[in-house]
Amino acid sequence: MSAKTTIRPEQTSSARRRGSAGSQQVRVSSFAELLTVDPLARIALVRGGLPAVALQSAAELLSLSQVDLLTALRIPVSTFTAHMRERKPLSPDESDKLIRLAEVVKAAVVVFGDSDEGKAWVTDTILSLGGKRPVDLLDTQDGFTLVMQTLGRVQFGAPA
Repeated sequence: MSAKTTIRPEQTSSARRRGSAGSQQVRVSSFAELLTVDPLARIALVRGGLPAVALQSAAELLSLSQVDLLTALRIPVSTFTAHMRERKPLSPDESDKLIRLAEVVKAAVVVFGDSDEGKAWVTDTILSLGGKRPVDLLDTQDGFTLVMQTLGRVQFGAPA
């Protein structure tokens, strides 16, 4: 997956299910696929652990180095390296951080109406976030909430 992957807002509302009809079993192999998964399916993905390669593709999608993204999400590089080497899924905590990132990217693309602008916002320094990048706040639920509230203000024209 290249760093130039385009996410269209209309792609972010449909779920990708694999398996039998009515099944909640969902598998993803890239970060972009996380943007299309419905909330109940995401819960199952988090509990089961996302594939480590999804984090790798998130870095590519956002034009960040893997180390930069791992640092932002507070996931040790050594832990990620072990997941990749052993082909083990991310832990539920690590998976939850990646899901938060997917939600923010999805919302930013919708708010800005453009894939590149939405992705850039997630990695740009935002004054109303204390001069931090949104991606740097997604390791906690409070940070995620703050980022989503800021995106809401941007969407409705309030000072962000």
